[in-house]
Amino acid sequence: MRPDLAVDRDGIGIRFGHFHSRRLSEALGLADGGGVVGASMAHDNTIKEVDRLRLSLDRALSG
Repeated sequence: MRPDLAVDRDGIGIRFGHFHSRRLSEALGLADGGGVVGASMAHDNTIKEVDRLRLSLDRALSG
């Protein structure tokens, strides 16, 4: 399942792709897998929100 759809079930919005860095994704061997995951964080995110994101990504990656 796509990572953005998996965490969407938990009410978390992320994006994935190459983020204008296709050559970097290729150099890191990530291009064939769709690139990288991007999550926007800011100074006002709480530890609880960060933990929620981490747990959601753990579930998405385990599958």
